[in-house]
Amino acid sequence: MSILIVGSFMTDLVVRTHKAPQQGETVIGNHFDMFLGGKGANQAISAFRQGSRVHLLGALGDDAFGDNFLNFLNTENFDTSHIERKALPSGVGQIVVNETTGQNQIIIIPGANLGYDSNDLMQKVHLFKEANLIVNQLEMSDEVTILTKQLAKKYGKPYLLNPAPYKILDDEFLNDIDYLTPNESELAGLVGKSLNCLGDYEDAAKSLVDKGVKHVIVTLGGAGALHCNKTGCQLYPSFKVNQVLDTTAAGDTFNGAFAAQIDQGYSIHEAIIFANAAGALSVTKQGAIPSIPTRVDVLKLIEKNK
Repeated sequence: MSILIVGSFMTDLVVRTHKAPQQGETVIGNHFDMFLGGKGANQAISAFRQGSRVHLLGALGDDAFGDNFLNFLNTENFDTSHIERKALPSGVGQIVVNETTGQNQIIIIPGANLGYDSNDLMQKVHLFKEANLIVNQLEMSDEVTILTKQLAKKYGKPYLLNPAPYKILDDEFLNDIDYLTPNESELAGLVGKSLNCLGDYEDAAKSLVDKGVKHVIVTLGGAGALHCNKTGCQLYPSFKVNQVLDTTAAGDTFNGAFAAQIDQGYSIHEAIIFANAAGALSVTKQGAIPSIPTRVDVLKLIEKNK
C-alpha cells in the first residue's frame, strides 16, 4: 500500500476578533492560534492516519515555520525524507476571523510551495513507480501539477485531483483524470455556470464525465457527497455530529481518507462512506491538521450510525 501526494505546506496564523479592521483601523483581537495545514500536508496526514503508507513531495522554507512543520511530522512518525527545503520563506496564511459574523479574511503567501519545480519532481520518479495512487491539488505551480499527472499516466497509476483552490482547467487536462473531487463552488467554476440544486450538481458532474473524467466526487458539506460516472450518479448523505466548530480541513480530510480507502483496496462506494465519516469528525475540532481523525475514530462513527 502506498500513496504519493504532491502538494503544499502552509502555516495558518489565525486571529479571532469581534470586528474585522477597516483600512487604516486598529482593533483588539480576542485570540491567536497557529495551525499547520496546506492542502498537500492535510491530505497526506489524513491518508496516513487512516493507515496508508504516504509519501509527500513538496517544499518548506529554510525558516522557523519549516522547522516547526518538520518537527511535527517527525512526532507523527511521518516520512519526511522526500520533502525539500528551499532558501525561501515557508508558505503562510494570515486569517482574520470575525466572531460576530463567522466570516473570514485570508491572505495566503505561497512561499516555498511555488519554489518546488519540475526538476525537483523528476528526482522522485521512482516514487511514482511504487505508488498505488497519485494525489494532487492546485496549490503548486501549474508546471508541477501538469507533470504530476503526466508521470501518473506514464506509469499507469490512478490519478486523483482535488481542484482546489479553483483554477481554470482545460479539457485536455481534465481528460483521463481517474478521480476529480471538487466542492460545490469548484464544480461551478469548472463548468462555468452557477449551480443551485442537486440536479444542477448532477448535470455539471456528468458534463465533466463526458470530458473524460472517470469519477467525479462532489463534496457537498452537510449534504454529503455526490458520485457520478458513466453509469449515473449517487448521493451519499453526510454523518451527523453534535457540534460544528471549524470546517477548514473537512475537504482535505475527506480526500485523504478517500485516497487511503482506494489505496487499501476498498470500493468507491465504501471509500466515500468512510471519507464522509472522516470529514464529519474533522469539523468538531479547530484547526486543520489537529482536526483530522484517526481510523479508529472514523470506524466508531460509522458503527454508531449503522
